[in-house]
Amino acid sequence: MLTSIAIKETVKWMAFQLIDQGYTQCSESVECLVCGEKYLVLLDSGVYQRDPRLTQAAQQMALTYFAERLRESHNTGHPEDQFVML
Repeated sequence: MLTSIAIKETVKWMAFQLIDQGYTQCSESVECLVCGEKYLVLLDSGVYQRDPRLTQAAQQMALTYFAERLRESHNTGHPEDQFVML
């Protein structure tokens, strides 16, 4: 099962650990439209071993999902260091 993860930019060390475990960072990050809090988006590297169109679709789906999660978490001050999309 492929997993996408968004990691708060202030805890990049978590992203580096996941990259060491085989995740790949998306070329875009997600940002809260209200306060500007940024999260790095990582995809399971299995996505990149497939058709480039699937990779682009997986990235877009993850970016959309995490942007919505950021919008929802703004009211609580973004306490989450990471979000996971299964």
